[in-house]
Amino acid sequence: MLWLIGEDATHAALVEGLVRGVIKRAAAQGGHHWLVDDEGVSCALQWRGEEELDVVWPGLRFTPEVKAWQLARTQEITPGRPPKPRGFIDGRPQQLDAAKWRRILIWVQAQAGGDAGCVIIACDTDGDAQRLSGLRQALEATVTGLAWVLAASHQDAESWFVLGWTPRDAGERGLVEALRGELGFDPTAAAHLLTARPNDSSRDAKRVLRRLRGLDARSRATPREELAELVSRCLEDVTRLEARDRETGVQAFIRALEERVCSLVMPTQPMG
Repeated sequence: MLWLIGEDATHAALVEGLVRGVIKRAAAQGGHHWLVDDEGVSCALQWRGEEELDVVWPGLRFTPEVKAWQLARTQEITPGRPPKPRGFIDGRPQQLDAAKWRRILIWVQAQAGGDAGCVIIACDTDGDAQRLSGLRQALEATVTGLAWVLAASHQDAESWFVLGWTPRDAGERGLVEALRGELGFDPTAAAHLLTARPNDSSRDAKRVLRRLRGLDARSRATPREELAELVSRCLEDVTRLEARDRETGVQAFIRALEERVCSLVMPTQPMG
């Protein structure tokens, strides 16, 4: 089982697409023929969360971060007391938001009820890598009995879609060239230079993604009903994403999936 918490539906879509792609690649390399297509992976995975996202992928569920925090605050902590907003974790001062994330993770483990699986948390750095230090600290100190993976997109989730974008025709190649002229770099080859704020920046990842798609330059999240097409188009080729990545966090996420999620759905030894 995979428990998924993300800032919004875009993060959930990114995680699902990459989990599926990484498992299919690992299955092909390891001889696990029943997992080399989407149907096989879908049968092997069970997503857990408070909201369904069938519009993105059948069976996908996730819990928005805000909702997870609301639910975690209403849960009675047994045994012991709720984590304090200030204090220490393993002898070190708590980092920003560590107490909040510890409470959320305790709630997740209560939902898991001892079942094996992995909790995946998807967040943006918003340009500040230290923003997630409290989350990392909470994951390392709190999660027991479950594997965990952090999908930390730098600086914005949309930069991962931009990273995987490849123009299909002359018109789309023209859009990439226009952005190259305005930005001074090809955003599909240097997505790590895109930003999360301010929203009116020409390098804003949401604006650049919409420009690549031939839409207006507003900084707005992709509607849920359009995410499936983006996942299919931009995330199918995991190897290409790895090759293009420079500090957006994609490579680190893929490595963590290979280490902690693939083993949940396939044996360690290849099958004949």
